[in-house]
Amino acid sequence: METLTTLVTLFAVALAALVFCILAVRVVDRLVFPDLSFSRALADNNVAVGVFLAALVFGIFFLVSNATGGELDRYDKQFRKWARYEFGFTYPWQVFKAQGMAESGLDPALCSRVGACGLMQFMPGTALAMGLHDRFEARKSIRQGIRYDRQLWRKFTAPRPHWDRLAFAMMSYNAGMGNVLRFQAAARSSGVDPNLFETIKPFVWREPRTYIERILRWCKRFGGWKCSTG
Repeated sequence: METLTTLVTLFAVALAALVFCILAVRVVDRLVFPDLSFSRALADNNVAVGVFLAALVFGIFFLVSNATGGELDRYDKQFRKWARYEFGFTYPWQVFKAQGMAESGLDPALCSRVGACGLMQFMPGTALAMGLHDRFEARKSIRQGIRYDRQLWRKFTAPRPHWDRLAFAMMSYNAGMGNVLRFQAAARSSGVDPNLFETIKPFVWREPRTYIERILRWCKRFGGWKCSTG
């Protein structure tokens, strides 16, 4: 489940910022410049007042956007640490943060309708197998989620580009290894390369297909290099 929580949060923050801007302008108008009517000055095309108000609104939105960005950066240290531990020091850790966004919007309290819970959305059985006793503990969820990605990544040994290998591992994270093998078998029987994400897409269910596409979009937004398959 991606972005619904994030979009609602961003909308709420933007709405709150807009209301705060309106209130701030009124307070400044009445208390700081009691002899000056901003609305009248704008109607008279007063450039100085227009520039002042634009700077005030921009400043408020800048502070709000920084606060929102800080929330999205909250777990960067954990994603960076465990990506490097499992995949190497130079590995673009942003792809795992992108996976966290696709899973839960980085919400450690989220549970899906099928029972997956936590930031990395572990099902009870998978959590138990990975030694994750508290699915709602965000840092442990990130650690075991990336460890699980590494385990799945090791299963795909056929020659293929690096990002396609990771895409297959993450598809397995989402849909299960058995289903990904079925997708590959269907692609192979149709005469297309079963080891590339782009060629296997027509045989993949909508949910795991869009899951990978969401991860790639978030990864590019977070600055991961070469966030593409094929």
